Order: sequence, then C-alpha cells, then structure tokens
Amino acid sequence: MTLAKRSNCILSTEKLENAGIKLRNTQEALADCLQRYKQFESQSRKP
Repeated sequence: MTLAKRSNCILSTEKLENAGIKLRNTQEALADCLQRYKQFESQSRKP
C-alpha cells in the first residue's frame, strides 16, 4: 500500500519479452478465456 493517493506506474511487458517470454495480445487472450469459461459452464451443468 502506498501513501500517495495516485499512482504513476506504467505496466510494461518489455522485460518479459527481453527474457524470451512470449505473450498473446489482450484481445486474443480474453476471447480464449471467455470461450473456455463458456465450455466449462456448459460441462458443469450436465447431470
């Protein structure tokens, strides 16, 4: 927790990319997440 009431933090994936870690873009990851959630929900409702 900080004492300041605001934050000037900037999130960056540059260090991860420099370390060779590849990340998907946000839209692709979100679409995949929602699709998997939908599949999980439909499977969990089956008797």
